[in-house]
Amino acid sequence: MSTTPTLEIHPQARDSLKKLRLQGPLKKHFSQVAFEIDLSDNTNPLSPYLPNYPVIDPVELKKLYLDYIGNPNLTPEHMLFTVGAADGIDLILRGFAQPPYDVICLTDPTYFAYEHWATLYDLPVKKVPLTGDHFEELSVEDIQRTNPKIFILCNPNNPTGTQVRPETIEKICQTVKGLVVIDEAYIEFSDQESSTKILHKYENLVILRTLSKAWGMAGARCGIILGDPRIIYSLLYVQAPFSFSIPTQNAVREGLTNSTPLKQSWEIIKHERDQLVNNLKGLSCIKKVYPSQANFVMVTLKDYENTFPRLLQSGIYVASCRWAVPNSIRISVSTESNNQALFDALNQCSTGDGSSCEIPSTPKGIKRDGTSSF
Repeated sequence: MSTTPTLEIHPQARDSLKKLRLQGPLKKHFSQVAFEIDLSDNTNPLSPYLPNYPVIDPVELKKLYLDYIGNPNLTPEHMLFTVGAADGIDLILRGFAQPPYDVICLTDPTYFAYEHWATLYDLPVKKVPLTGDHFEELSVEDIQRTNPKIFILCNPNNPTGTQVRPETIEKICQTVKGLVVIDEAYIEFSDQESSTKILHKYENLVILRTLSKAWGMAGARCGIILGDPRIIYSLLYVQAPFSFSIPTQNAVREGLTNSTPLKQSWEIIKHERDQLVNNLKGLSCIKKVYPSQANFVMVTLKDYENTFPRLLQSGIYVASCRWAVPNSIRISVSTESNNQALFDALNQCSTGDGSSCEIPSTPKGIKRDGTSSF
């Protein structure tokens, strides 16, 4: 049996990956050499504090998550755990985009982190606009004209909360030669079918997931990449070994095996979201409320300069989205009481005297200690 395994590199991966050997821990894992005593790790066997490295390829956890996904065509080889979804973005850019030539195509507006990482790696960024009344339309021809090495679509989109239709995504996969990366960080709150249903059909399709949002494990820092096994193999040459820590693996195991309460909470959040949208539509200080398929709602304010600081003075912090859509804010769906506090504060803005106010230097904010319940 060979003790020098190699993994098949995806043809679109950077040429430099083809020059690399598997790092030692990965080499040990994939060589499948049988042993009883491991004297290769140089750790302290007398330590009472997690002296062993974590399982490098936790197939058990992959199967748990794939059972939830529900696509029988996907296997553990289609999946990679990462340190949050942002780590997934970073790995894909480093593994598949060659600076300064390969183009990264993004929608406008979208999640700012994509452009952040691309710029950090000296990768040219080209943007195509999301159009339609709710930023739900996208031109496949515009994407194709950018000739991207990687196209990234946040779906549902952050910060708009809206979605591009499944048939458009499939057309993109059929048309674009490079990787098509769909970030589904908020898919659990959507009524639209996930792109995981078509993942096995397209070798260039990659899907990002996170356990930070709907799964409520932001402190565990766990993301997921789903894609063709050769894409996953390629990323193993890029990812630092043992990044999926033992405490995180334990948290993920607990969350995936006891998921019923969490899944029930998704329905509660969706109900609160829809109620929040309806309430916001009746406020005179709001110009437009965007329909949402996520756990947040984006609204455009009539008087941003007055309303935003008034929210801060009321102890409520929301995300400013002026960088994406003029005079807009993004509101996370919270508990019924927090949502009501937001509504009351905005209602005061609607009925106030319209006088301007300064943004306080230290807003007190809404306490989020993780102990509240719906």
